[in-house]
Amino acid sequence: QPDVMAVSDVSGLVLATAGRREADWPTQTPGPQRHDRDQIVTLPSGVFRRVTAPLALQDVEVGVLSLATAMDDEYVKKVSALSGASTLVIAEGQVVATTLVPDAAKDLTPTTVQALPASDTVTLGGAEYAIRLVFQTGPAAIYTLDSIDAAVGPVVRGAMSVMPWLAAAAFAIAALASVWT
Repeated sequence: QPDVMAVSDVSGLVLATAGRREADWPTQTPGPQRHDRDQIVTLPSGVFRRVTAPLALQDVEVGVLSLATAMDDEYVKKVSALSGASTLVIAEGQVVATTLVPDAAKDLTPTTVQALPASDTVTLGGAEYAIRLVFQTGPAAIYTLDSIDAAVGPVVRGAMSVMPWLAAAAFAIAALASVWT
C-alpha cells in the first residue's frame, strides 16, 4: 500500500494527493524520465520510492499518477520481516533508516557507507555481516545485512560441546593402543 498517491499535470504541478504521508508530498514534482518510471525521490520530509504511470486522454499525455512509499522505519521493518535479515536504506551517502542493532548502526560511518557497494561483507559493532544490494537507483540504495556471526554461532557452540567427548575418546583409544603394544 503506497504512503502517497499523487496526480500531477505534465508540468509537475501536483493536483491531488492522498495517503498516510500526503502532507509530506511537495506541490511541485519533477516529472519522471520516460525510461525510469521507478525511482527514489529525496525530499526534505524523507526518502520515497516512487513509481509513476502516465495519464493520457486519446493518446495525449495529460498528467502523471505517482505512487510513493516512504523509505522510513516502518518500511525497513517490513523488508526485514520479509527477508529475515536487517535492512539498511541509504540516500546520498546518509543512513535514512535501518533495523540493525544499535551497536552495529553506530558503526555506519560515511566511509563505511561509501564502501558498501563494493563489499560482500562488513564488520559492524564487532560482528561480521553479509551484504546484499536489494535495489539502487541514483544516490539511494536498499541493502539487507545478515549477521554471519549469528548464523555460525549455533554450529560452533554445538561443535564445541562435542569436543570434550571427542578428546576423551581420542585419549581412551591412545591409552588402549599404548597398552596393547
